[in-house]
Amino acid sequence: MDGIEITPIEIPFPSASYLDLKLALGACRLNVAPGGNQPWVSGSYRHPTGTLPLLIEEKDGSVKLSQEYRKLRGIGQMADFVPVFDLALGKERPYRLSLEGGASESRFDLGGLPLRRLVVRQGAGKVDIDFSAQNPEVMDLLDLEAGAVGLAMANLANANCTEMVITGGAASYKLGFGGTLRRDLNVSVTAGMASVEIEVPAPTAVKVLSEGSVGASLKVGDGFTTREGALWNPAAMAGSTPALTIRAKITLGSLQLRTI
Repeated sequence: MDGIEITPIEIPFPSASYLDLKLALGACRLNVAPGGNQPWVSGSYRHPTGTLPLLIEEKDGSVKLSQEYRKLRGIGQMADFVPVFDLALGKERPYRLSLEGGASESRFDLGGLPLRRLVVRQGAGKVDIDFSAQNPEVMDLLDLEAGAVGLAMANLANANCTEMVITGGAASYKLGFGGTLRRDLNVSVTAGMASVEIEVPAPTAVKVLSEGSVGASLKVGDGFTTREGALWNPAAMAGSTPALTIRAKITLGSLQLRTI
């Protein structure tokens, strides 16, 4: 049986003004953490020798990391060893980040990274995303679309985002809006047979518009008041700014609102 191959990864920031980093990965474990200023991407990729080698495509300011599927030797080892990416992302210049994943397990700590846009497309598996520190750039959009995925997002206020769109099917979502909200944030959550849990710190002004269909359930924690067809927390009733506005449409599932 072939052994395990470890491929080192080190990609510097290109000189182009527009930077776009894409991770297009199949079944794997993906761990992403903040690095230093340079390089743009560093870390390692572990996989069975001769199976799913790393493919890096660079063009102008765009970099794409994927796995090469043409080599089938040793593919039976995949049942015993799931490929693992351990990546650190640089902070020297702002960029857009996107993930296209299959049945994978992904953990992101994006704290302090200068992200202007984040796009996630995940078919199945598990995704954990944490903005452990404030994004120094304004993110114009956080766009996440998932299938049968267990999703947990923490410290979303630190994303420094203006718009967030989350779309899913049969899944469980836990959305935590901890951190410091620096500007108004509009959030759209659309889900089918999903369990959606939203946690908001008490000092953050939040207004929630729930558009659940027949078969969807709503559970609201203490402190929310119905006003103008929405649920307002005390900070929103007092007119505090910046404010968080959440529009949730759950077809067959549940929505739970909690104050932390």
